Amino acid sequence: MAGCSRPLTVAFKAEGKASYLFGSIDRGTDAGALAEFARLYASLPDGWCNSGQRPARLAGKILARIPAVGKAREQVR
Repeated sequence: MAGCSRPLTVAFKAEGKASYLFGSIDRGTDAGALAEFARLYASLPDGWCNSGQRPARLAGKILARIPAVGKAREQVR
């Protein structure tokens, strides 16, 4: 996957939700942003969010956003 050249990677995945993969994580400075994203992710029924909703610290660190298997995604307004 795209994380090989950008270690440390972190993934968020839950049943029926879009999955996210973040790379080039700095364990010292990104922990708070990851915790903030975890709270956001938990609150989203389908896991789908746009870049403006994610913590700014994670901008440029997203490697993948993968739709949930078997679920059609409505068009983003």
